[in-house]
Amino acid sequence: MAPARPTFPDPLPAELEPVCEELLAIAEKRRGNAVELLQMLRFLENFHHWLRDTYYMEALPTNRQELFDLLMQMEQQGNWPNLPRTQLRSLLARLTQSGPMGENPH
Repeated sequence: MAPARPTFPDPLPAELEPVCEELLAIAEKRRGNAVELLQMLRFLENFHHWLRDTYYMEALPTNRQELFDLLMQMEQQGNWPNLPRTQLRSLLARLTQSGPMGENPH
């Protein structure tokens, strides 16, 4: 059974739908393979940084009114986009849920 589609705060623009579908298909092919999923996450993180540095930064406001408008829109729509890394605490919690540390179920 495929996992639920990711949710987005706003409707996904039509031109991003095929990109989203392709990413979902690639993730599904890599399901269960932590190394390949990590590779995909690194790619997405690097792409996020590149997009931010290449296009987003130059599009930022150049005056106070534009900045205010952007900040208001961000507040209403959920703030800055972010691709957080998995925290070590989350990984350790998952490991302790699966059994005693060091126990290999395979």
